[in-house]
Amino acid sequence: MDDKIKIHIPKSTYNTLLKDCEAFEFYKNDNKSLNKNLFLTRLINNYYKSYQEKENHLINLVSNEIDDSIKNKKEIVLNVVHKLNKLNASSNNEKFSSIISLKPTKESSSSLAYIEKYLLNGLGLSEYFRNLFTSYCSLPQDQREKIIFKTQYDTILKAIKENKKIFFTTTKGRGNHESCPYQIATSKEELHCYLLAKYNNALKSFRLSRIIDVTIINQERDITPQEEIMFNKMIQYGPEFTYVENEELAIVKLTDKGKSMYKSLYVHRPIVDYVEGDFYYFSCSHNQVKQYFQRFGKEAFIVSPKELQIQFYNFYKTGMNSYIENNDKRKHKRS
Repeated sequence: MDDKIKIHIPKSTYNTLLKDCEAFEFYKNDNKSLNKNLFLTRLINNYYKSYQEKENHLINLVSNEIDDSIKNKKEIVLNVVHKLNKLNASSNNEKFSSIISLKPTKESSSSLAYIEKYLLNGLGLSEYFRNLFTSYCSLPQDQREKIIFKTQYDTILKAIKENKKIFFTTTKGRGNHESCPYQIATSKEELHCYLLAKYNNALKSFRLSRIIDVTIINQERDITPQEEIMFNKMIQYGPEFTYVENEELAIVKLTDKGKSMYKSLYVHRPIVDYVEGDFYYFSCSHNQVKQYFQRFGKEAFIVSPKELQIQFYNFYKTGMNSYIENNDKRKHKRS
């Protein structure tokens, strides 16, 4: 099988696949163009077995509702399942107006050969992959990330279960890491998965999609009870942020508009411990407070800690100076 397989899918499914391809950083060597074929190959290789288990479950459910004495029962069951899958793929009456192409490669040849020989059940390859992609896209993003990076995910879980250290390689120039894995946690928004690990006696988080390779080391993990408390705090408030032990409680004063913004801006929103009038108290990472409230402008004032207040002051001051400088340059050019 050497020819490209053209798969007709709804626009919404196409958009989700492209979004994941970008979010999980599948780029070609130029680091600009998306490597869609590599992404689809990984998706198929890592998901077709789980997808087939779902299909078999659906086939059994339909089969149990049809009397065994009915002629051509197996054919009827498959026809019903195929129609259900087609309806599911276009649940909002979407047309299969988008086309995504899959070029067989050395990495996908074995999976594609098995699928073609044993799993089609009378479907063409294009329709089979449309159903598989629809099933994948129906899952939350963090679950999809676990599928695409299944090898790394499974190895990390195995190491945690066996209480072993791991050695892993990451992208983004962070190099090689020998560490004690604690848990794979998901951001509150269910966007990404993070490996929480003790590395060089510091507690770090690593995005699953940026872990390239994982090897289990035959050495036991060394995580103290106090470190477990910190890890659990990271899980509670947000595993994607940097945490420092014994960070001071952050206090933020919000205007009425700031309070409305806090209610409506969900992504990376820190969990508030308690509220006293206009004052909001946070036990989360200062890094999270900074990332979230910097977009509030004058609607949020950092009361404490003082160091964080100064960081906000410098952030806005630098921004203001940039606007003044660029406006002065524009006026000079006009004159």
